[in-house]
Amino acid sequence: MNTVADFAAFSAEDWRALASFLSPVECRAGAPLFSEGEVSDGLYFLLSGQFAVEKKGKLPGKKQTVALLSGGSVAGEGAVAGIARRRASLLCLEAGQVLFLSL
Repeated sequence: MNTVADFAAFSAEDWRALASFLSPVECRAGAPLFSEGEVSDGLYFLLSGQFAVEKKGKLPGKKQTVALLSGGSVAGEGAVAGIARRRASLLCLEAGQVLFLSL
């Protein structure tokens, strides 16, 4: 399992400063963390598991996988950039743990 140590850009001091703002989230296989079109309300630090970034396809009801992410990745960064709505969905393919930073 990965840990916050896998996010090399952050020091232990950075994590301590963020700790009170982070919420742990357990992700079940097949469950979405967020869906395209929802309000961008925060950022996810993926600690473990496998995730698919999906966008709506051109055909009705079809989706396109545009990226695969695993522990040590960040998702939902559009929220930090001020993007009001999610531009993709994040689906948990393999159960894992994430930390959610609410904005």
